[in-house]
Amino acid sequence: MGLVTGIVDKRSVVEWADNEIARNPVPEHEIIELSLSSNRPYSQIIWLLSSFEGEPDYDLPLKLLLARAGVLLEQDPGRASAIIMGLRLLIEEEHLSKDVKSQLADLKSYLDMYKQTNISFEDLTTRLSSFLDRYADYKPQVNQIA
Repeated sequence: MGLVTGIVDKRSVVEWADNEIARNPVPEHEIIELSLSSNRPYSQIIWLLSSFEGEPDYDLPLKLLLARAGVLLEQDPGRASAIIMGLRLLIEEEHLSKDVKSQLADLKSYLDMYKQTNISFEDLTTRLSSFLDRYADYKPQVNQIA
């Protein structure tokens, strides 16, 4: 989710894979591939990640992703529209709750309103910040993995 939305960059995935290799004396082939993928396109890295077996837990990664978006917004409020553009891609994610999808759709509508000059950039940033504040408790975990 993070790569697709642009909230997480491929450098972070490569660093994670490097850490997994350091922790595990016999790493999985896919981990090694990810470790060597810094020059690959995002689509190939996403494909590599999707090759892992098992069912992912979508709740925690989503909360971490939204907490990361909150950190990025705090660092540079001028990125509000870019963050919303990335997050809007999550609306199509089938594993998200209707509540979260509804909130993401609201953010997209705020961005549309901003583009039509119906709301100010400050108002757009405030609405995004209000949405992302719900995930502030996860920021310490984000700082550990970012």
